[in-house]
Amino acid sequence: MTPAGAGSWSDCGCETAGKEIPRYAGADHSFDPAAACYAHRPDYPRAFYKALRAGLGPLESGRVLDLGCGDARVALRVARWGPEVLAVDLSAQMVSAAAGRVRGPENPGVHLLRGDAARLPFPAGTIDAVLMGQAFHWMRREWVAREVARVLQPRGLWAVFWVQPVKPLPLPAQIADALIAEVVPDYDPDAAHDLTSKSRIPARFGFQVRTWTAEFACQYRLEDYVGMVVSKSYVAAALSAQSAVEFRVRLARQLERNRLGPIVEERYLLTAYLAGRPCRPDERASVAGRGASAGQA
Repeated sequence: MTPAGAGSWSDCGCETAGKEIPRYAGADHSFDPAAACYAHRPDYPRAFYKALRAGLGPLESGRVLDLGCGDARVALRVARWGPEVLAVDLSAQMVSAAAGRVRGPENPGVHLLRGDAARLPFPAGTIDAVLMGQAFHWMRREWVAREVARVLQPRGLWAVFWVQPVKPLPLPAQIADALIAEVVPDYDPDAAHDLTSKSRIPARFGFQVRTWTAEFACQYRLEDYVGMVVSKSYVAAALSAQSAVEFRVRLARQLERNRLGPIVEERYLLTAYLAGRPCRPDERASVAGRGASAGQA
């Protein structure tokens, strides 16, 4: 795992060091073709960032890991709250795109790394929170979960969150889905957004999970909507750089043919799974003792 613009990291301490981890299709470059389109993706609603900050608690001197960071929009927002943020992505092009956003003195505290979430080069218990936005479904989940459970400190937060379109889909989304089905083998939009099995994994590693949801709307200019569709994970993984360009042209023509625009609105449901380990009895006693001492002071 290598930080952008820095030297190399060793994987000492990593639970998967020396082990053969099962690979998945397009593991090294799935999102490279979509990196330039990520700016078109909808941001998370303000209410979510408020809930996330409340879940993280005071982190002025903490360390947060953003796995599958994409263009680092979440990392940048969290860094404003004070912690050091390590933003990790497997795609070299995505890390390069993120570097354009985090570069400069106005964004201190965000460190970009290119690497595999299944091989985290951090000692056990040294991370205060792990965030995964629109990413966990593409990871080797059981392997990554082991690493997350290892590096998180005992009271740390593991936040996994996704955005899904709300049905009934507007006409532009129906047109996009029909075109995606032509280029993505075995495309099933409902399966693509099935979060049930993915959200259960934290519980299998000893975490208590609570769910937070919010519905919100996003408006796009027509050309931005096309870019957003191309950036979707199951589209990005199926297209080469050249075929992504061709896909964009075809989608734009079909949308224009239906006289849609210039503004497209789509509604989304954001679902966040906020996971933490329950306190052990000795930890509860320690916390209670600190509270009593504080009260006496």
